[in-house]
Amino acid sequence: MRFELALALGVPHPDILDDLLTAEQMADWEAFFRVRPFGEFAADWRAGMVASVLATMFGKKKYKPQDFMLFRPPRPRPTPGRILSALKWASMFSGNSEE
Repeated sequence: MRFELALALGVPHPDILDDLLTAEQMADWEAFFRVRPFGEFAADWRAGMVASVLATMFGKKKYKPQDFMLFRPPRPRPTPGRILSALKWASMFSGNSEE
């Protein structure tokens, strides 16, 4: 995110942002980026959205924007809650009943 912000602000390197922005301002930019991404990732996403709609309309299967993106979006990091939910979901289909 820091490199994207440096490019968007015309700053030659993200380290210079430390001199220009306070920690609170940087946190504001990061929050803004999560709500409204900018830069090449956002452009790839928009192009992937258009390509997936057209390919789905004229193709034989359903596509997602990620299918047409050069770099895929990062997967969410596993948290204990997500892992537990996945295990509970998988156990419903395993045939093992512990009740």
